[in-house]
Amino acid sequence: MNLNAMQPSLGGHLPVVVGRKVYGVPRGSRVAHVRKGDKILAYVLNAGRVHCLVESGEVTMAPRLQALVKTKVFGLQ
Repeated sequence: MNLNAMQPSLGGHLPVVVGRKVYGVPRGSRVAHVRKGDKILAYVLNAGRVHCLVESGEVTMAPRLQALVKTKVFGLQ
């Protein structure tokens, strides 16, 4: 699967490291890192929306996938 990553849509002062890249996210965000082999990503929950950060940027997630990540990764309904 080939993902198109774009410039992250959030910014802030809380550092989040994804591979060799460091992103800034807003304070109060919840962050969950996921690693499988040498692949790594970070899910960031901010203002009720889930963002998926990879080393090359942010990957757009469909609302249904965001809802699944909220439940499985962050334990929210």
